[in-house]
Amino acid sequence: MRLAIALAWAMLAPAAGETGRWQMRYFHDEDKTSLTLNDIEFASPRRGVAVGFERDRERDDVRPMSLVTSDGGETWTRVPLKEAGVALFFLNESLGWMATERGIWVTEEAGRSWRKLKGLKGVRDLYFADAQRGWAVGTPKAVWQTSNGGRNWKAVPEAKEPSGREEFSSYELIGFSDEQRGAILGGFTAPSRRLAPAWADPSEVRRERPSLAMMLDTLDGGKTWKASTAPLLGRIVSARYGPGGLRLLAMRFVDAFDWPSEVYLGLKGGKLDRVYREKNRAITDSLIPSADRAFLAGYEVPGRLSSAPIPGKVRIVESRDFRNWREMPVDYRAVANRVILTGNEANGYWAATNTGMILKLVQ
Repeated sequence: MRLAIALAWAMLAPAAGETGRWQMRYFHDEDKTSLTLNDIEFASPRRGVAVGFERDRERDDVRPMSLVTSDGGETWTRVPLKEAGVALFFLNESLGWMATERGIWVTEEAGRSWRKLKGLKGVRDLYFADAQRGWAVGTPKAVWQTSNGGRNWKAVPEAKEPSGREEFSSYELIGFSDEQRGAILGGFTAPSRRLAPAWADPSEVRRERPSLAMMLDTLDGGKTWKASTAPLLGRIVSARYGPGGLRLLAMRFVDAFDWPSEVYLGLKGGKLDRVYREKNRAITDSLIPSADRAFLAGYEVPGRLSSAPIPGKVRIVESRDFRNWREMPVDYRAVANRVILTGNEANGYWAATNTGMILKLVQ
């Protein structure tokens, strides 16, 4: 009897070193429609919002859509939007902002309703230091700032300083490691003469083309920004900040490159060290909840072409030292071409996919 109990317990108990598994909490499984999620935020343990759009496959009709939960992800309510959200930022469980391709929206009801503030075009990401001061970044080569909660915006002049034609330049990401230190990242890429994507003609060899990374750094909480540029192979798809100036940068490459992506650890002072790459993994996001814990999320590349539109199995790895990464169990149904991470110890850890799935890290 004791032996049977011991064997049963061994089968149920997590393996040594295992700290949890990613469990499906929402699964869009409809034949006639698909759901793309662009961002997700949890501002409290119970309240969360995910935004994107739903596409009717038969009519090719696109409907902006959000998912809202007030019970910690146990149930999700579909809330139609007037414009598809591309990025979210929540200051607390009620107050948040949403960027779309045509404007900035605000909610004071945890995403249950939204009110449009300003018709900014081309916004890719946004960040608020408090209820009044915030920034939005986008295209073409544009950064805006607000001092009244998003009602009015003015251009940040330093954004135009990096070289490169505006029509091929954009700022994609903004983040702060503390109240004073922040960075805005983007790039310039010359237009390609090739008309077809790599996956449409796998026999054609395509080499990674150099691009120009554009950076704006602040050490005074966004009062002033210092512009700089650097030659770059690949494209920065994710930049996450942690305590003490820690930063994880995820790079993506074209199909002819030996690796679909690489992840670099940035330390205070600017030095970058490569900490992760696998030939069959495309990393699309990261998260640094503490100085001794980090997550990387992406998908398993189906074949040699990481840009192929075929979703791959979602893969998430965890590290306690930013050097050794451990594979985490993920629901077998989870597939994607992009995975977004959010959360912390207090609010829980969450992942959303561009295939309409939401997962939670559970013990």
